[in-house]
Parts: sequence; structure tokens; C-alpha cells
Amino acid sequence: MTSQMALEINRPKHDTDPKAAIFEACEDVLKGVRITGSDILVCVYERPGKIIVGKDALGRDLEIDTSATSRTLEDKIQGRVGLVVAIGPLAGQHADFFGGDMPKVGDWVLLNGSDAVPFVGGYKPQTRVFRLVQANFVRAVLGDPDIVL
Repeated sequence: MTSQMALEINRPKHDTDPKAAIFEACEDVLKGVRITGSDILVCVYERPGKIIVGKDALGRDLEIDTSATSRTLEDKIQGRVGLVVAIGPLAGQHADFFGGDMPKVGDWVLLNGSDAVPFVGGYKPQTRVFRLVQANFVRAVLGDPDIVL
């Protein structure tokens, strides 16, 4: 059996706003966890199961359901993109590192998974994967969570 590495990005089809879905799923965690120091709490972005692979002859999106593939699980385990959902009180000390523009709650960020403390939080069915990362280990702020893989 050969493994395949994902080297192409197809535009996902979002049935709901991913930010709104993450914040809704994080309610219990955000009520029960207080971030300390200069850490940032990031909820890992899980790409939707449907991707758009092109257009048909009438100009409609051609969709493929990929929810049963390993990519869905891969996001949870190795996901590098997430939404900032909480920030510790001392994270602002790293503002110079970000050129004065610290990531804020609601920003999509890119991070190296090995720089963070991963954990699962929330109660079923709203369980999500999180990364707790020191502010200066955020590698980039993204305008679109689907632009990188």
C-alpha cells in the first residue's frame, strides 16, 4: 500500500461559515479554560468534506465528497491552520515580533504543530482539536484558511 501526500488544494464547499461553526463548537471550552501567560489558543480548522473540482457545461460547481478520506483525519492530527479563539494576558508582549499587529481572536493562523500543545476539548458532539501555542510561534496570519494545506 502506498501513501499519498496531498500536494494540491481544491476549493472546499462551505455549507456554513467556518468561523461561526468553530466558535459555536468552542463554547464549552471557552467557558472552562482560561489561557495564561503569552499563549494563544487555536482551534484546528477542519476542511469540509465537499470540495469543488471545476465547473460543468452549465457553469455549476462540480463537487466531490471527500469526507471518508484520510484528509479529514489528517486535519485533526496534523492540522497547521486554525482559528485563534483565546489569547493569554501576556501575549501582547510579542507584538514587536508581529510588527506591532498581534493576531487577534477570530484570526486564521498558520503554525507548526510540533511547536504547540495539542489537546481535544469540548463535549460530544462539539468535540474539537486545539493547539495551545506561545504567541511568537504563530508563523503567519491568513486571510483564508483554505489557502494552505
